[in-house]
Amino acid sequence: MIIFLRSTNETFWFPLYEINDLKPDDLLFYGTFEIVFLILAGFFALRTCWIILKVRIFHQNMSIMLTSLWILWIETAIAKLIIFPYQFSLIILPGSSNNITWWTSKYEKMMKIDNFEDISMLFVASFLLWHYCYSAFVSLLVTSLERILATYYIE
Repeated sequence: MIIFLRSTNETFWFPLYEINDLKPDDLLFYGTFEIVFLILAGFFALRTCWIILKVRIFHQNMSIMLTSLWILWIETAIAKLIIFPYQFSLIILPGSSNNITWWTSKYEKMMKIDNFEDISMLFVASFLLWHYCYSAFVSLLVTSLERILATYYIE
């Protein structure tokens, strides 16, 4: 979602598709559905970390890297919990309406916000989501590199 900040004439891209989208009747169903699956995914992520650390299938370096990657999932859960009230109209940004957009270069389609303080929590949540995405991508490279070095230096 592209947000235009009037005070600085800058645009920000947040990894959101919708803000203020659902009616209050839909909130109970979709909100409950999302929270339940967020809790289930968190349980499985933490359980996976515990199993990786307790069962010594992988080398210690590999276990630490895998556990770190799974724990990073908590970042996404925190970001999603921050975004949740904005997405389901529990918190309505000043000057915003029902906005469903992914990308646009037209100012009239962008959500227009006056102060950065109004979107500061969305900015934090966006940072957490991007950090998780980049970390997950880079972890593939790091894991491959670690396996290559481990294979090369094994005696």
